[in-house]
Amino acid sequence: INSTGGGGGGAPAGNPVSVGSVGTGTLPKGVFVSGAYAYVVNGTSDTLQVFNISKSTAPALISTSATSGSNPSSIYVQGKYAYILNFSSNTLQVFDVSNPNTPLNFGAVSTGSAPESIYVSGKYAYVVNSTSNTLQIFDISNPGALTVAGSISTGTSTAPMSVYVSGKYAYVACYGTGSFKIYDISNPVSPSSVGSLSIAESYDVYVAGN
Repeated sequence: INSTGGGGGGAPAGNPVSVGSVGTGTLPKGVFVSGAYAYVVNGTSDTLQVFNISKSTAPALISTSATSGSNPSSIYVQGKYAYILNFSSNTLQVFDVSNPNTPLNFGAVSTGSAPESIYVSGKYAYVVNSTSNTLQIFDISNPGALTVAGSISTGTSTAPMSVYVSGKYAYVACYGTGSFKIYDISNPVSPSSVGSLSIAESYDVYVAGN
């Protein structure tokens, strides 16, 4: 994991420089930063690692926990919980990270095939599955007993790779058909497609502003 800095009293904005580095497990595939901590999932090591990044020049590993599934690929942290997708096991796993030194496994729930990306907003987690070509919505109001609230197909061979949620919409990047799709999720039980745009080899999506 690397820390970068720019603007302010250091390098000019737009010209980031490396200020710190620390080793991870094997094949790190996802990272989420919350407060003074960075949470990393390692695909080959099948682990969740927590790093203290309060000192950016010297990030420090404080805990390593085995995931219950294999090949963790994506992570999202909200409040005291970390939500992890295990790509090869087709599961969404929950850890209680209220004490980052000793994360606690809260259990897991099955997803579609090959879950690639997760976004958490409020009491719902949004997951895209690249082999089953679906966007799934999970009710996470009880982190110890997640349930599927709704699901929608992204289309044949679309291979959705990334999802981002803003307001009442979920934005999905689909690699298989080179498309960018928008879904109305105002009713999580029954999401609906509201728009699509062709974009070659779309892997990731991030939404900012209007």
